[in-house]
Amino acid sequence: MVTPGGACHGYADVVDAIREQYDDRDPDAFEIEIRNVEMRYTLDEHALVRYEEWQRTPAETTGRLSTVLFE
Repeated sequence: MVTPGGACHGYADVVDAIREQYDDRDPDAFEIEIRNVEMRYTLDEHALVRYEEWQRTPAETTGRLSTVLFE
């Protein structure tokens, strides 16, 4: 994963961070919505996908544009 600030995180680091933060928030006070999914490229068992991810809490709403290569 490459963050908007340019920091690179490997697979193990990303999985560890997700596990550490799992169940960190009240499910009724946190929502993630995926919008505008675009298949940018596909080949055999690979897909390059771009999407918007919107996160809502009682305090704020944030959004990001993400691109992921699925294998």
